[in-house]
Amino acid sequence: MITVQQQAARLTRQAWEGLMRTAEFVPEDKRNWVPQGKARTPHDFLAECAIVTDWGTRFLETGQFPPHDPEGYSRARAELDTLDKIKAVGASAVERYCAAVEAVPDDKLEESHQMPWGMSMITADLLFMSYWNMSYHMGQANYIQMLLGDTDMH
Repeated sequence: MITVQQQAARLTRQAWEGLMRTAEFVPEDKRNWVPQGKARTPHDFLAECAIVTDWGTRFLETGQFPPHDPEGYSRARAELDTLDKIKAVGASAVERYCAAVEAVPDDKLEESHQMPWGMSMITADLLFMSYWNMSYHMGQANYIQMLLGDTDMH
């Protein structure tokens, strides 16, 4: 029988692999394109997934999200200036996150936590946070590909 922790880790790994596979199909010269002149670039949201996954790890290990640090995020984001760097940093972050997810004891799954963005969530829901974020951004990457004329499923 699979546990919720194992399911969350499995889906998170799959989402990362899918996001990176999808990212490969965004033409390199369009990875910094700003759709409609307002949306985030593919490179930006791909780097986000690599960076913020560690925030979830920290929360699962300590019960606290890291302090809000826009400058630190900007520095980390600037260092991820290629898809290869995003892949390397993200793959490592995903493995740390999945290890933290799988280590959550069953008796903690129903604990409620107040999130920095104002809502309350239980630990079981938080196990799927990185999975959700990556799946959301995979949809963005697919939409950008469609805007560029690529209608194939990747």
